[in-house]
Amino acid sequence: MSDTMLLGVLRMPIECWMPTKIDDQQRYKRYLEAANRIEEDQKYIEKLEEVVMFLGAGLMRSNQAISEFTGQNSEWCMEFESLLNRIYKKKLS
Repeated sequence: MSDTMLLGVLRMPIECWMPTKIDDQQRYKRYLEAANRIEEDQKYIEKLEEVVMFLGAGLMRSNQAISEFTGQNSEWCMEFESLLNRIYKKKLS
C-alpha cells in the first residue's frame, strides 16, 4: 500500500469506520503494515546514521584542516557537525 493510502487509513476518523468484521480485519492489517514499516524504517535510519557518522568523521577532519589553514568556518560544516552530535548523543542514550 502506498504511504498516502496507509496514512489515510491510519488517520481515518472513528466515525468513518464500518461496523463490520471485514472492516476490522482490513484495518488491523493496515496497523500491522504500519508497525512493520516503522520497524523497517528504524533499521534503515540506523544504518544511514552509521554511514553519516563514518563519512562525517573524515569530512570534519578535512574541513577542520581547511578551516585552520584559511581561518574560516563554513556554515554547512557547522550544521553538519550539529547533526553528527545529535546522532552521537542518540547512540549513547
